[in-house]
Amino acid sequence: MRALVLFLLGIVIGTWGALCGIGGGIFAVPVFHFLYRMPLKDAVANSLILVAVMTTGGTLAELAQPGNALHWDVVLVLVATSWIGTQVGFRVAQRLEVRTLKLVFCVLLVAVAVEILLTSQDRRALASGSFEWSASLVALVATTGLAAGFVAPLLGIGGGLVAVPALLFVLPTLGYLGARACSTAMSACNGWQSVWLYRKRDGLQVATAATASAGALVGAWIGVRVAHTPGITFFGELIVALTLLLVAGRFAWDLRAARYPGPA
Repeated sequence: MRALVLFLLGIVIGTWGALCGIGGGIFAVPVFHFLYRMPLKDAVANSLILVAVMTTGGTLAELAQPGNALHWDVVLVLVATSWIGTQVGFRVAQRLEVRTLKLVFCVLLVAVAVEILLTSQDRRALASGSFEWSASLVALVATTGLAAGFVAPLLGIGGGLVAVPALLFVLPTLGYLGARACSTAMSACNGWQSVWLYRKRDGLQVATAATASAGALVGAWIGVRVAHTPGITFFGELIVALTLLLVAGRFAWDLRAARYPGPA
């Protein structure tokens, strides 16, 4: 029964993550921490296994789609700088109290969610997939990859929570499908790199993470198929915005719990 529940939860996480272009770690971490009683840092490490498997499967599923939305030039810039960000983020994760970071993320995620909701129609009108590189555009995409890589090992995620809204903002011609696909490909690299960095952690429960990852692999295929359904763009952006607000709420709850701890 435990394995079945993990597998089904993995399907849900994988479907939602692939549809939004995020690694699913933002949901896997609380599942492992609260439902399966893992210490938080162990939950982060185990979540990264699911992220790596799910985003790899999601990228392969994207490649199998006719007229897939991957832009390899964007992916290359994201991966190159996110690799550096992941190295830095892992080292910071070993030392830093993340309360301040959560507060910043809370405000940032709400602001980005509101921006997506207010400008989604204008952005869809610009979504053509074509653009020309400039020095400033390279710098913006590179910064996006750096930031996404930094938060990946810190929070147990793939970095899509940063990359998707940032790409929608700096490269609106990519559209929702392009931002989602490029973010997923980048997150696959971030995920496996983070797993490698955490490989010696005693709290890794490979069997548990692998069972959830198997479900996430199925969910990733479902999520990619749904994302390519005609007319889904509006709902996809709505789901991304909702996900950002849910994550902001989770961070806010963590901050409140830290400030007003309950009775022992």
